[in-house]
Amino acid sequence: MKKEAYPYFFDKYFKNPLADTGFLDTTERISGASLMQFIPGKIYTFQYEPLYKDVLDYYDKRPIILACGQWSAKTGNNILTGINLNFLPEKAKVNTLEYYFRAMGNDLIQAYEETEKTNKISIIKKAYQVLQNKEALNNIFNASGQIGYQFAMRNYIISGTHMRQNVIVEYDDWELIPFLQTKDIVGKSIGEIYKEYIQTKTLLSKAKASQKPGSKRKYTNR
Repeated sequence: MKKEAYPYFFDKYFKNPLADTGFLDTTERISGASLMQFIPGKIYTFQYEPLYKDVLDYYDKRPIILACGQWSAKTGNNILTGINLNFLPEKAKVNTLEYYFRAMGNDLIQAYEETEKTNKISIIKKAYQVLQNKEALNNIFNASGQIGYQFAMRNYIISGTHMRQNVIVEYDDWELIPFLQTKDIVGKSIGEIYKEYIQTKTLLSKAKASQKPGSKRKYTNR
C-alpha cells in the first residue's frame, strides 16, 4: 500500500485534480474545488506556498488536511485551520482517523452514504461541534487517542495566490492516507519531522501529568 498510495494520490489529486481521469465518484472532488469554503470534518489536499516560507524551518507544499475550521484574520486573510496528516507518523495517522471516526459515529456514516447516493458534497454535522472545540479535540485525540495532535495543527491562508487546486479527498480514499509517503516537504526530511513530533508528544504528556490533581509542581525563580 505504501508503494501504491502516493502514485494513486498523485494521479487523482495532485497532477490535475479537476480532470476526469476515469476514477469513480469524482463529483464531490470536483465540486469541492470550486468552493473556497472548507467544510469541517472533510479531508482536503491542495498546493500551498506559505507567506513567510523564507523564515520557516520547514513547510509542506502539498498538505493533507483534516479541516477543523475557517476564520478571518485581522490582516484580512481568510484562514483554514486543520491537522496536517503528513506531519504525523504512520501509526499516529491511523489513530487520528480511527479516533475521529469513533467520535463522529453515525454522522460520518450518514455523510458517506449521502455522497454515495447523490454524488454531491455532504456535511458531517457533528464535526462542526467537535473540531472547533479545543476541549473536544483534546478528549478525542489526546485523552483517548494519545496522539498529540497539536504538533500537526496548522493555519493556511486561503485568500490570494497561496493556495491552489484545493480538492476534497473522497471517503473511499481515506484508508490510503496513513500510507502516503509525502515528497512535498521543504526544509527538513520526513524522518526529522517525525522525530520532532515524538519529542513534542512527550512534552505534551509530561505537561498533562503535571496538571493532574495531587501532582507536585516545581517552581523556579526567574
